[in-house]
Amino acid sequence: MRPRDDASSLAERAPRDRKLSKAISDLGWRQFRTFLDGIAEKYGRDFRVINRP
Repeated sequence: MRPRDDASSLAERAPRDRKLSKAISDLGWRQFRTFLDGIAEKYGRDFRVINRP
């Protein structure tokens, strides 16, 4: 039987698959940054991303 390829299936596999887990985390962070950037622009604020090593 072939595993399902939906969100619940990915969430179940994520803890066992480090690359998948990192990809999901990176995507979530990117969406959060995009959201904050839009809010800052709406209210005339400056949004800066600072990379830490």
